[in-house]
Amino acid sequence: DLSPETMSVAAKVAYKIQRLQKGEPFSVTGFYHLGSVTAVHKALSRLVQAGEIARLSKGLYVRPKLLETLPNLKVTASAVRIAQVWAKEHDHILVNQSEEAAYRLGLQTQAPMQVVYWTSGPSREFSVGNERVQVRHSIKAKLRWANKPEGTILRALLASKPEAVSINTLLRALARLAEDQETHLQLVQKLRAVPLLQAWQPKLQELEQTIKLRSIASPKIEEAQCQTIVTSNKRITLVRLLQLLKTGIYSGCIAIITDRRPEDALLHRLRKVALNHYPSVAIVKLNKEGLKNLSGKDPELALAGC
Repeated sequence: DLSPETMSVAAKVAYKIQRLQKGEPFSVTGFYHLGSVTAVHKALSRLVQAGEIARLSKGLYVRPKLLETLPNLKVTASAVRIAQVWAKEHDHILVNQSEEAAYRLGLQTQAPMQVVYWTSGPSREFSVGNERVQVRHSIKAKLRWANKPEGTILRALLASKPEAVSINTLLRALARLAEDQETHLQLVQKLRAVPLLQAWQPKLQELEQTIKLRSIASPKIEEAQCQTIVTSNKRITLVRLLQLLKTGIYSGCIAIITDRRPEDALLHRLRKVALNHYPSVAIVKLNKEGLKNLSGKDPELALAGC
């Protein structure tokens, strides 16, 4: 009889573990409802000795999985994932350190040499083979807005000097975090209220004014009027596409697919919007005459009708 009422604590623990995903860390506390603390720990200890599970850290275990390329080699979990499970288990905040945030947003060009996280919990280190993750205790002010765009850019600014970061670099960083200028403005206004960023206030004020001026210069258009289909099958507005082109995140040729024929009126409407982002925009017909007319010109953006 394998009903839960008649199963031993060890059998219940083993049964539950068999249902867990391999390579995903789990905590011992998730088994305490199956029996006494002592019985649960004894059951897990036996499974470790049998090679069914591996102990990662105090109270954290994992079901090892086999590599497809090396069937004889068992792997556990990444050190980063262990740190994340540890933080969640103990209700600690865990965020990327400031240098990592600055690198991801393009405020710094060199990637950090070590994997470091900031936490509200105690400092410690997690290791799996040659992989090491350092978790360092940090003050609450630096952990603000965990897992939110404003938190990411806050920590990126903490690792950078205002005089070393241009307004254009900050605009590109904002473009990686959010699509619209209204959200950009809200993020900057939140950052201006952070005491830790006192040295950044003049630069943030200039950034706020730049965003406001761009918002005035960029007319709003209907999403249904002009949409771009990119290779990821996501839809974005033409204005958003132009912003990404301007910041350098996208480059090269992009096809705009609409449900209308590319008549002159449509192309001129597109050019009017594009002129809010580029000083020179040319309309080109993809024929010999159109290409001949483009010869000798050097527009920043060309709109070609098919």
